[in-house]
Amino acid sequence: MPADVVIVGAGSAGCVLAARLSEDRDRDVVLLESGPDTHDWGYRAETALDGRVLDANRARIVGGCSATNAALAVRGRPADYDAWATLGCDGWSFADVLPFFCRLEHDFDFDGDAHGQDGPFPIRRPAPDELAPIQRAFLDASANAGFPVVADHNAPGAAGAGLPPMNLIDGVRQRTALTYLAPARARSNLAVRADALVDRIELAGTRAVGVRLAGSGELVEADRVLPAAGVYGSPMILLRSGIGLADHLRSVGIDPVLDRPGVGANLTEHPLMPNVFEATIPPRAGDPVFQALLTAPSATIDAVYDLHVLPLFNPPELQGDPPALVMLTSVMTPRSRGSVRLRSTDPHEAPHIDLGLFTDGADLPRMLDGMRIARRLAATDPLREL
Repeated sequence: MPADVVIVGAGSAGCVLAARLSEDRDRDVVLLESGPDTHDWGYRAETALDGRVLDANRARIVGGCSATNAALAVRGRPADYDAWATLGCDGWSFADVLPFFCRLEHDFDFDGDAHGQDGPFPIRRPAPDELAPIQRAFLDASANAGFPVVADHNAPGAAGAGLPPMNLIDGVRQRTALTYLAPARARSNLAVRADALVDRIELAGTRAVGVRLAGSGELVEADRVLPAAGVYGSPMILLRSGIGLADHLRSVGIDPVLDRPGVGANLTEHPLMPNVFEATIPPRAGDPVFQALLTAPSATIDAVYDLHVLPLFNPPELQGDPPALVMLTSVMTPRSRGSVRLRSTDPHEAPHIDLGLFTDGADLPRMLDGMRIARRLAATDPLREL
């Protein structure tokens, strides 16, 4: 008998989908993951930056990138969600999604209408006495440079420097495999299958009837297929299924089933630039990597903020040089767009990823604004002394 639902990818979203959908004990759910070992896909991505090729990190593990990311739990700007609703995505305004943010979280520091205390996802900010010297100096320098002090980065409309909300408890990253999937694993109607690389969605005409696994060719039948394989994985599976830009599909030997030019298009990645400064003191062993965050507007955008700036040490064992202080600057709302395309029909072959960084002329001036902020803070006490 086919399952009611098969979910492709046990990542940040797939673990949540599996847990929530299997709450109905009359619904049989199968969760497929190509992992499970702690592993990265090893993808590389082209850019428009003089032909440079960058790592395109994506986790290959149950929990997905929620198991390997920086453990920051910062919401998007309310204006972003409202813009999606304006474009026709009903149900995605900030007023619509806020109840779900509250429902998923257990915020240890704040309550009220903008926060939840009963959800499975723990969120806390570093305590002031936990701050490493570089992090404290960054926050003090931001205040001395005139940036507002932020108590809660997840408060609607907050912008400035403060302690970031994080899903890090006692040094353990609270990935969705722990917070959502683990309590659901004992359900008899939920099957979690690891080491199951999906080749394509099996179609009967234009209707999905299951997924075909790579290697064995096994068909996992289901009444409904939910691709949750990530920003690179889901387009690849759809393309290998014959769903995508018809000309591209034919170029790799796939007969088009549905001509959908949007599949693999409109790839959005925020550029991140490390600004490196010589350090006057070495990093302390055991200091956390991230404990402070500055959100600020660039000079060319009419918004509460569009830039992130985060300080960290670059330990000598990672770079082979004397200790350095790094301030990461990032354009969080880039206008540039890239793409994901197949190189062949082989599900084991990495895709052709073009991040499209800085292909829109509006993005580079904003990154330069972020770099100017980093240099300004580096010249401001007490950060200047470090």
